[in-house]
Amino acid sequence: MTMTTTNISELRTLLSGGHIVHVAFTKKDGTEREAHITRNLARIPRDMHPKNVRKVDPKYIFAFDVEKSDWICFHESQFVSLSPFLDMAMDGLPA
Repeated sequence: MTMTTTNISELRTLLSGGHIVHVAFTKKDGTEREAHITRNLARIPRDMHPKNVRKVDPKYIFAFDVEKSDWICFHESQFVSLSPFLDMAMDGLPA
């Protein structure tokens, strides 16, 4: 059974820890979207690594969608829920 939470600070902690996270958020058009996201550069293709660091509004979540192979961004108020993505190659531990 996978634990699901709506805690935005837990999302930030998991992303900062290099995990892949299954997240749901509401898009600007009102539809809900799910994605597997990470900030772990080891899991992001080298050609997709950030070129530079820029100042961003801390209320936004910037992360890499590992299934679409592209960066996504959403406001924390659009966040719905998350659950750690279980990597079976790691014996069920969060990826």
